[in-house]
Formats: sequence, C-alpha cells, structure tokens
Amino acid sequence: MSELAQLYAAVTTILRAALPAFATVATEGDDITEPPLPALVHGVLRMRGDEALRDGRSLLMATFEARVTAQGTPAQARTQAGVLAAQMIDVLRQQSWGLDYVEGARDIFAEAEGSTWRVQWEQPILLPARPATGEYRAWTSRGC
Repeated sequence: MSELAQLYAAVTTILRAALPAFATVATEGDDITEPPLPALVHGVLRMRGDEALRDGRSLLMATFEARVTAQGTPAQARTQAGVLAAQMIDVLRQQSWGLDYVEGARDIFAEAEGSTWRVQWEQPILLPARPATGEYRAWTSRGC
C-alpha cells in the first residue's frame, strides 16, 4: 500500500473513532451514492512539491478537504454540520494520523457552503529519499 493510500486509511479510521456522531466517514473514492447522514467525506484536493529536506527526502504538501453534511431543514443541517465541523477542527489540530512520514496538520479552516461545511487542511508528507545513483523511483500505488 502506498503512503497516500495508508494516509487515506488512517484519516478515515481516526476520524471515525474520534467523531462517533457521524453515521458515515468515508473517502471520496468510496462507492457510496447516498451516505447515511450526518456524513463526512474527505479526499485530497491538491498537492504541491516543496523544498527537499537536508536528508534527501522530499516534502509533499497535500491539501485535504472534508465535506460535512447533516440532516434536517437547510438551517438545521447547516447548524448541525457547523457543530460537527468545529469538532473535526479540534481533532485535526497537529494530527499526524499515527504515521511517521506525516507531519502535523496545519492551516485548518472551515467554511459553510449552503447547508454543508467544507473543512480544509494542509498535510505535510515526507517522501523517501531518491537513490544516490540518480535513478528515480516513482511514488505509486504499489509504494516506493
């Protein structure tokens, strides 16, 4: 399993355990058409490479986004989703998901969008050093 797949799994597992009020905690790629509410669906929104560290590893900055959806009238759903988004922000604070190659979450913010809330955060991921021979090994779903 690649580092990114491990990170997705860890995010899902920890959020599910830490936020039991959610009926659904899933990744964007999960096959759920109408998840039970309240639901939290997360995924990577964008990635960018950062400077190489002194030990040869690279830093990948991944921007995660979670959509928090609740039930009720639009006003009730927005209020409930806002409360759940605030709880999620508390869980995200310096969260590294128990993975030694992931640094603490940073730049966390939440924003209402209709009756749902979007929570975004930056997650620094340390990629393994390239071999000294200059040979490049791709970071794939099969791992490095």
